Amino acid sequence: MTRKLNVQSWWKLHEADIPPLGGQPDQFAGGPPGTQPGSPGNPMGGQQGPNIPQNTPGGNSMDTPEDISDDPAHPDMPDQTEDDDFGIWKVKYVKESIKGDPNILIQKLLQIRDKDLSGPQFRFVEDNLDVNFLRQNANVLEASNEIRKLIKKDFDRTYPSKMLIKHITDTLQKSPLLNDVYIKLMGLGGSKGDQHRKFISSLLGAVMVGTGAQNPDLVFEEQDYSIRISTRCNSRWGDVNIGRLYLHEDDP
Repeated sequence: MTRKLNVQSWWKLHEADIPPLGGQPDQFAGGPPGTQPGSPGNPMGGQQGPNIPQNTPGGNSMDTPEDISDDPAHPDMPDQTEDDDFGIWKVKYVKESIKGDPNILIQKLLQIRDKDLSGPQFRFVEDNLDVNFLRQNANVLEASNEIRKLIKKDFDRTYPSKMLIKHITDTLQKSPLLNDVYIKLMGLGGSKGDQHRKFISSLLGAVMVGTGAQNPDLVFEEQDYSIRISTRCNSRWGDVNIGRLYLHEDDP
């Protein structure tokens, strides 16, 4: 009973300091009504501070949407270079060569031919155009389809070169035109090697990459494997130099 009287007396003592509605609270009086201990708006009698949501930095409400008006419409991404574009296209081209359709491959080559290509890139396009133009010939395409069928049916992955050469030679022996005219290619001098590579590539339906030296010249792609083919004779085998090699017309 005594505590109740003391609270009522304390409230009457401070009633005179409460400003009218619309006025500013007296900072020394402890704030507006309802914030004082024991007041009707604060019956528990505890100290009540400003209404600041918890766990929000700076007192911002969790319901307030974030201002994104200054954010860019699209994130900044590094620009793709011509080399990146060509590299992606080249991977797709090699995968497309699995089907062995020269007409589709020619269309893909022509789509990129007029772009700003570097020297090696342009050479890749031109070489493979020549390869697929050869494959459009009915005789070459017939032999190519036969060789590709033999590779899929009978191919030794442990010693691929022996089986690959066997399939090519066995097929060409059935076509004297291809065996005599295309393989010999008399009178072309130093360019004969490049023409041979294109002819072998057309027979296999392979992609001509033309890197030379100890790198592969042709790539025959399949779904679960690929054959890397070198058409050049290197004088180095591992760490051993086997010297210069010479061939004469009457060599067996």
